[in-house]
Amino acid sequence: MANIFGQAGGHVNLVKILKDGWFPDGTYFFIDMELCAFDLADFIQVAYGHPVSNSSTRVHSQLLSLSHAVEEISSSTSPRQLRFSGITNILTQITAGVKFMHSYNAIHRDLKPGNGT
Repeated sequence: MANIFGQAGGHVNLVKILKDGWFPDGTYFFIDMELCAFDLADFIQVAYGHPVSNSSTRVHSQLLSLSHAVEEISSSTSPRQLRFSGITNILTQITAGVKFMHSYNAIHRDLKPGNGT
């Protein structure tokens, strides 16, 4: 899989696959991916004003600056909400990444905010 996506040049909406293969005993297939500082679940928590419990102060400040820089957050509402344009932007990026995977006959079997960046 790393070879297929690597040869294709990857995709901006997918985490890079560094290495993949079978365990020596042949029982499990592994995929080694780049480590991301935060995921979509973290972004959503910060967007709604909730602290991200397992992140560092640096990552939390990155999330805050990202959410304000792209103006995905409507600060005039209480409680805070993601704007519709921000939600459609996120869904468009997810769809583009999944479409790319499908074009190589690959699937993602666990789509959820904690697995999306």
